[in-house]
Parts: sequence; structure tokens; C-alpha cells
Amino acid sequence: MYKKLRIFALLSICIVGLAFSQVGLTGNIRGTVTLSPDETVLPGVSVILKSPALVLKQLETVTNESGAYRLHSLPPGLYEITFEMAGMDTVVRREISVSADVTVTLDVKMRPATLETSIVVEANAPILDQQTTAVNTVLSAEFIRAIPTQRNLDSMMNMAPGVNGNVSMGAGARDNNYNMDGVNTNDPETGTNAAAFNIDIAEEISVLTGGVRAEHVGGAGAVINVITKSGGNAFSGTLTGYYTNDKLLGDNTKKYPDLAKPTGNKFEIEPGFTLGGPILKDKLWFFTSLNYYKNEERIAGFPALSATEILQPQTRLTPYVKLTFASNQKNRFQATFSYDAGKTNYSDAVWWRTAEATSNLEEKTTAVALHWNHTFNSSFYTNFSVAYFKVKLDWVNNGQGTSYWDAANEVQYGSEGQDDLNDRQRFQADVDGTLFKDDFLGSHEIKFGVQFQRAFWIREINVYGQDDGYGQHLGWVDIYPGNWRDRYWWADFLSRVDVQKIGFFFSDAWAPIKRLTLSLGLRYDLDSTIFPKSTDTSQMSAPSGDFGYIGSPGDTWNMIVPETITAYSWKNFSPRLGLIFDVTNDGKTFLKANYARYTAPNYSFYAAYLNPVNWVGYCDGIDPDGNVYALWWTRVPGTNTRAGYKDHKLEAPRSDEFSVGLEREIFDDWSVMLRYTRRWDRKLIETADASQLDLDELMNSGRYIWTNWTPYTFTDPRTGKQLTAWSQNAYRASQNYIINPPDAKRDYKGFEISLKKRFSHGWELLSSYVYNDSRGMMDNYFSVYDSISPFYNDPNAHENAYGHLPAETRHEFKLFGLINGPLGINVSGSFRYLSGNPYTRRVNPRDLGVAAVRSSTWVFAEPRGSSRLNNRFLVDLRLEKRFQMSNSIAISAFCDIFNLLNDDAIDSIQTDDASWTTYNEVFGLEFPRYFRLGARIEF
Repeated sequence: MYKKLRIFALLSICIVGLAFSQVGLTGNIRGTVTLSPDETVLPGVSVILKSPALVLKQLETVTNESGAYRLHSLPPGLYEITFEMAGMDTVVRREISVSADVTVTLDVKMRPATLETSIVVEANAPILDQQTTAVNTVLSAEFIRAIPTQRNLDSMMNMAPGVNGNVSMGAGARDNNYNMDGVNTNDPETGTNAAAFNIDIAEEISVLTGGVRAEHVGGAGAVINVITKSGGNAFSGTLTGYYTNDKLLGDNTKKYPDLAKPTGNKFEIEPGFTLGGPILKDKLWFFTSLNYYKNEERIAGFPALSATEILQPQTRLTPYVKLTFASNQKNRFQATFSYDAGKTNYSDAVWWRTAEATSNLEEKTTAVALHWNHTFNSSFYTNFSVAYFKVKLDWVNNGQGTSYWDAANEVQYGSEGQDDLNDRQRFQADVDGTLFKDDFLGSHEIKFGVQFQRAFWIREINVYGQDDGYGQHLGWVDIYPGNWRDRYWWADFLSRVDVQKIGFFFSDAWAPIKRLTLSLGLRYDLDSTIFPKSTDTSQMSAPSGDFGYIGSPGDTWNMIVPETITAYSWKNFSPRLGLIFDVTNDGKTFLKANYARYTAPNYSFYAAYLNPVNWVGYCDGIDPDGNVYALWWTRVPGTNTRAGYKDHKLEAPRSDEFSVGLEREIFDDWSVMLRYTRRWDRKLIETADASQLDLDELMNSGRYIWTNWTPYTFTDPRTGKQLTAWSQNAYRASQNYIINPPDAKRDYKGFEISLKKRFSHGWELLSSYVYNDSRGMMDNYFSVYDSISPFYNDPNAHENAYGHLPAETRHEFKLFGLINGPLGINVSGSFRYLSGNPYTRRVNPRDLGVAAVRSSTWVFAEPRGSSRLNNRFLVDLRLEKRFQMSNSIAISAFCDIFNLLNDDAIDSIQTDDASWTTYNEVFGLEFPRYFRLGARIEF
């Protein structure tokens, strides 16, 4: 009985402490030592590892009976390995570059001793990973420091092949997985990156795009991994400063005189410092950083309806602290703390908003993590980690009344309608183990773990505008030509959504023969969305009621959760299968094939339509005489919204990915890769209204039968083609369901060729060409306002709905490089050719004579994605002069030139084609040429 209790207690501790896997903090070196020339394996060889990246003076291991050795959990850096054995020449290999989430395979041949000396082998280390099919773009500290770019994670991520606008190889923008020091920094509500930090703290940034292993949770997007610096056995640091102003800004609007308005930063300044060193040499290191950013930006045309310029100011403060401790070779610890405090006035300023129709954004993020790596023996080690991540986002309105949108004049004024206050937090932990076994049908590297997270989102909405007497406030009014108006009435609310995940994973890098590795993996995830019990109505102006006073008594609500509700839960198996074959049997050419299933993370925005405490309101139509002539819809969450439909249970969105590629080390430090990728996104989540659409027919046969709509045909005056618009027959109380419609899907195919030279001999090169083809109905870009589409509650959304998706960059060429030249003169830069993104012309049926259709109805006039914006040719350049003042102090001065060619590609255009708009009117261009000055002191 006592033994059973001990086992139960141990399991309980593990389950409570497990969560998000310690994603790719370290790399590994492995290999086999043989006797030259007959290649007999050599057991018992001492392997000694040294590096400035290690806290300890060195790590040691010995080759096993198969002559194999492994050095695991290595922080990114350059390493030296010594191989020693009595009676053998000592072999030393230097400049071994290790990156996070990468295994370096280094086989060594030893010779019988002839002299008492060592043989230093100058051959470069292998640069291809023989253990995984994942495509890994690694940005080194040297590259991050030198390349001219915006100093944020998004800019770094978008350097990877196939990644543009945070969309990776056609996947959804919410499908990326962001990590910093093992902490998942995805926003618990939206799924996008929520962490801001000083980019100078990064030792390395890696971007995985496809073929990721089972330990990585999340969807089919990129896995972004930031590894921060750790200090060292000697004190070192940097002082940096960046500056630009409007005197250093060019003008690329000559072709578009209507855009010749002031834009860009009036000024931008960013001072910062880093400092690292020993607290106890060879035991305890520290690293810290503090960065401050401030700018004032001119937004072209803002504010609307005013000749007085108003700048958009932004400030940001980002401190960071890290401690690294190694008590001995078997135990290593790491503790990190990151904080960001930012504020942006007029945060959503655009040319069509007045100043009072914007909000001030205050954002704060906190990330804390503890990691422990423990080695039991040469064949087994474990990682333990716990972390906490918090995001505070508050949009506070500059106006205090109703928000008005004047469609004819394209201007929003009066207010933004509401304050939106958000508190989002995640608790996570992890335990995983790695076991090596070399004597069972080949060699195995087996990794397994359990993952747990608990996240919650607290949201408070305060709506401005007149009260209708029943707790609804007139938040927004849309005004159309002829003074037809739609009014949107909303109640205040205070809500909470919890999301819980428990995941289990198992993977095995199995090499049945030396030339072949099979990467076998499986994930099992349990996800649930929970509405905690709540009776707090102090912040709610209308906690309960019905819409009987507007003619819809069937729509009732009660914004209280009397008992905890599990809104929905998912159970998902996700296989990951890969094959790596050494074609030339020399570790230089690999055929890699991969199949993987990814299931989308369960972010809390999915539950927005299910939570009883959420948006409650209605929309009515007002004629030019001020009379209510229609009730368009009501919004009542929870009580008339359900997860799944009858026997069709709500499932997690999933992506099936297949890729095949060839990698070749063509010269020392040079590699080339060709890869073909297909991906099928299925089971995407949407809302559907059974009062408007026959859901039985949709879910069982995929056919659309609209039960409350009448179709009208009309002629597109530009093309003469017949189009269809639909008019809603009558108001019906909504019957909303969160479902997986059969045609809610995306398809992607792409081809990639990349050429890389890692940093050596003072220079580095990354280049790639990617062909992308993304099609479907469901967008893959991110918009906080477009979480759910109208496809399954409004038939007008289906006209020409299928086609190329807006985030598709058909052809993409990227070239990044840096050269550390003589006399301390360094040059770095980038060239990017990016095809213009697709867009689609829309027409307004009412404007074209279909009087029965709402003024706010728009339909696509052509197949989706038929038109494209201009192609972009972007060249950025940095010129730097470095002065070596002493052995330990260097000063650098540099100038960054962005958009050197002053490219004027259109990035925003009028897609609405109506009598009150100018179709294809240019709204915005690529940012013009500008200069940024900078300096750095290294000590």
C-alpha cells in the first residue's frame, strides 16, 4: 500500500508539473569513433567538450561498446572536441557550430599513436542535420547584430524562406508557435506573438518551417525559437543606440500626387545596453539587458476632417534578466525574467479616422521561466520546466460617444465605440526524457514527455453611446448614401474564458542502418474550453433580459455563469513520420521525406460565440426619415449558440502535410536544398446560423440551402457578367452553431530552393526562392475583427468566394548577407523580390439597383484573388566602420538604408467598386527610402 501511494504521489507531481515542452533550447553533438583504416569501432574513447558557451570548464563522456558518443543539451555556440585514448593519436576538432534543435553528426577516425602529439583536424564540421526532416533557418548572433532590419521578432521571422506577413508556407497566421527561452509567447486569446523584447538579447533565432517533430505543439505554421544570451566567465556587454528622423526620410509618392502627404517617423530613438558575466566562475552566470524605444510617427492623412497634424507617439521599455547555473555535469539550471511595457497613443490611426475615433493602447507582457536539465547517465537525461506568461492589453477610447462611419465620404468620427480591456495569462510546465539505445535493431534516440497548460482570458467591454433604456448602448452607426443607416446596439460585459491542454508525445529517431534514419512520432492532446462559475454582475449594465421590446422576445440572455461550463473538448492524435536517407553515404547528401498531421492550438477566441457572458446586442436599419424599417440581427451568446451540430461534434482544425526534398553540402559551410510541400487544412472552425441555412443538408451533403433568403441577379457594369445577390426575407431569432463545415478548408502547394553559407571566414549568406499557391475560401491572414467569417450565415459571402488567398506571395526571392571586411569596414544587406498579394474587386448590389438588398451588402465581382498588387523590389543596406580600441573594447558606427531603390509598390488599394468610391484608388505605398544611424560600444 505504501509503495502504491509513493507511485501515485510521484505521478501526481509529474502531472502537475508538466506542460509545454521545453522547445529547442539546446542542440546536440553525436557520432561514432572508429579505427582507421579498417573502421573498427572504438569503445572507451574519452570525448572532452569545451566552449565559451558552457558554464562548466568542460563536459566529458566516453564512447560506448558501439563506438558511439553523444553530447546533449548544448547551448548554441562554437565548440572544440578532443578525442583521447591510450595508444591512439589525440584528435581535436574545432569550430563545431551547434544550434538549438539541431543535432550535429561528427564521426571521427583515430590512428595508432606514432608520436606523443595531437592531430588537429581543420576540416569543417558537417552542416546538415541527419536526425530530422524539419527545415530550420538559423539566424546567428552575428547575423542578428549585423543585418539591417526592423528590430523585432516579426522581421526576423519573415527572413525565413516561405514566410511573409507571418504566414508560413500557406498556413494560417494563427498557426505559428512562438517561444523565448522555452516560454510559449503566443497570445492565449488570438494565437499571434505577444512578446516584445530587445533583439540584442538573442544568441540565436531559429525558424522551423515544416517537418517539425512530435514534441512541438501547435498548428502547421512556423515554430519560432528565440535563445537568449547567458553571460560568460568574463564580463562583457554592449551599449547601443539607433536614431532616425524625418530629415532622413525620402519620398516615393511622385506617381501618386494624392498621397503626397507627410508620413513616416518624425523621429525614432532606441538606446539600450546588455551586460553579462560570472557571479561564480564555472558555476553561475548572469545576463541582463535594458532597452528603451520611443518614436513619433506621421500617419498619412491622419486625422481625417482636420488640417492639424497629430502624431502617433509610442514608447516601450524592455528589461530582461537571466541566470544560468551548473552545479556539476549532471545538473544545469536556468531562470529567466522578461518584461515589456509599451504605450501607443492613437494606436489605430489611419487616414479615414478622426482623432476621437481612435484608442490609446497600453500593453504589458511578463514572462518568467525555470528550467532544470538532469543527466542520469550517458543514455538518459530529462528536462523539467515551469513558466508563466501574462499579456495585459487595454484599448481606451479617445472619444466618449457613438462611433459613426460615413460610407460615402469614407470617414469614421465621433468615437471608436468602446473601451476594450484584456488580461490574458498562461501557466505552463514541462517534463520530458530522452533515452539512447544502440543495440536494438539499430540505434534509437527516443524522446517522450507530458505537457500541460492552463490559460485564461478576462475581457471587459465598456460601450459608449446613448442607452436604449434596456441596457444596450448605441456603439456604432453606419451611414450610407441617401442617409440610410444601420445602428449597432451593445451591452457592457465582463467575461472569462479558460483553456486547458494536456499533451503527450513520443518520438524515435531510429537508424536501422547507418545511412537511414526514420523519424517516428506521435502526439496525443486533450484540449478543453471552460467558462468558470461567475456571479459578478457589477460591471454589466444588462446581465439578463430579452429583446421583446424590439420585436424578438425569443432572444433572451443571462450574462451570468451559475456553474462551471465545459464548452467543448478535443481529443487528437497527430502522427509525425519522416525519412532521412544518406544518398551518397558520406553525410553530405540527404533525401528527406515527411508526413505530419498538426492540430490547431485551442485559443480562447474560438469560444467567443459560446460564452454566456459576451457581446449582447442588435442591429436595426433606419430610413432617411429616421424610422426603423428593419431588424437585421440580434446577438445573444451562449443561450442560442452551441458547439457542434447534432451528431457532428466540434473537432480541432487540422493540417496534413507532405514534403519531399533533397539537401546537399556542396562545399565547406555551403548547402543547397530543394523541397516540395503539399498541405491540406481541414476541419476549420466557423459559425453557422440554422435559422438562415439548412445545416442538416450542409453537414450531410455539403449543399447550401438558404431558408430565409431570396436571390436577385444583376449585371456588373464593368464586365457585363451576371452576379447574384441575396436579400434576407425576414428577421429570425438566430440559432448559431460552432461547426466544422465540409468546405471550410485551405489547400497549399509550394516549391523551395535555398542556398546557404553559414558564417565563416568573415561572411555569411542566406538565399532562397519559393513558389507559393494557396487556395480556398478561409483566409490565412490574421485580423482580430475577422475571427469568424460570414460564409455560413450570409449567402452573399459565397459569390466568387473560392480562389487565391490574400496572404499568398506567389513568387518570393530573398537574399541576405554580411561581410566583415578589412580595416573594420563591414557591409550587410538584403534583397527581396515579392509578388504582389491577391485582391478582389467588390460591388454593392444596392448601388447597382437591387433595392431589396441591404446597403452594407458587398459581393465579389470576380473570382477571388483575380487581381494583384504591385510586385515589390526591396533592397536594404548597412555600412559599418568598426574601431578596435583595445583587446576588450570596440566602437562601431553604422548607417542603415532601407528601401534603397525607393520602391513605390502599392500595399493598400480601394477594392470596393461603387458610385461613391474610386475603384483601385491607391491608399498606401511601400515605406519610402530612409536612413537610420546607429552606434555600438562592445566591452
